[in-house]
Amino acid sequence: MTPVFGHGVGLSVPQTATLMSSGLIGGQLMQWPLGKTSDLFDRRTVFILLTFLLALVALAMVPLVKTGFNALIVGIVIYGGINFALYPLALAHTNDYLSAEQVVPAAAGMILAYSLGASIGPFLAGQTMAAVGPEGLFIYTAAVMLLLGPFALLRAILRRAVAKSRQGRFISVPRMSIAGAALDPRAAAPDAGDREAEGAAATPHRTAG
Repeated sequence: MTPVFGHGVGLSVPQTATLMSSGLIGGQLMQWPLGKTSDLFDRRTVFILLTFLLALVALAMVPLVKTGFNALIVGIVIYGGINFALYPLALAHTNDYLSAEQVVPAAAGMILAYSLGASIGPFLAGQTMAAVGPEGLFIYTAAVMLLLGPFALLRAILRRAVAKSRQGRFISVPRMSIAGAALDPRAAAPDAGDREAEGAAATPHRTAG
């Protein structure tokens, strides 16, 4: 919805492209430090704080639209940096509770959940933008974060945190297909029997003659 927002506030095509690139760059720059922070502290606490921080940043983006393009770029870098860190943090937190054999199936479930949200989100964001203007994109983000944050807080209260000794190391991952999830170093490697079976299946049978 970022190009729709850019068009709505009167940005040129190059400015809209710069805006989108800036959000992605922010995501790349901030994933590692935020991930390392989640290794040092309770990952759930970091996730909850980021949801509320993203809500504040999203609301701050509304007046930035009228401040100028440079201010908008700075805001979108921070906005994208926090936004793109939430999915890998959620994945890392999930993996803290899983055995190696459960990593790939869990990743499949999270990708499915993400896909459902990616299908519904643009429609709801578009409706919000139609109702209140282009800034509705960030108002919608803030609303979603203000629902997600308390839910994550409730879950943190109801469920005990993973012991530090069992908490895995944060690994920065893209929002990828389930095939890529099998490459995660936390996933279980196939045992010798599995490899032999795969090799036998891949070897063509010769017939006499």
